Amino acid sequence: MASTNVLGFVGLGVMGEPMCKNLAAKSGARVVAFDARPAPLDTLAAHGVERAASVADVAARADIVFVCLPGSPRCVPSASAPMASSGASTPAAHSWT
Repeated sequence: MASTNVLGFVGLGVMGEPMCKNLAAKSGARVVAFDARPAPLDTLAAHGVERAASVADVAARADIVFVCLPGSPRCVPSASAPMASSGASTPAAHSWT
């Protein structure tokens, strides 16, 4: 299995922030993240998580991107379009039903 050098994370809310922190602490990979709010990014910087400028920036820099957004239908296009425009491949798994 090929190693993953950079993990991306989009959505640092109630679930996303601790999940991202856990990836940074235990994965051994660089972690780059984006959220519309700066506070969780400020907190996670102390744990080695790099701040991305946008969803597209995460997709461009990461080998694998984790997305943790609310279950609203408006979230799918807001995450999918920037990732697709960056050249990222189709998600292998999702829970958008």
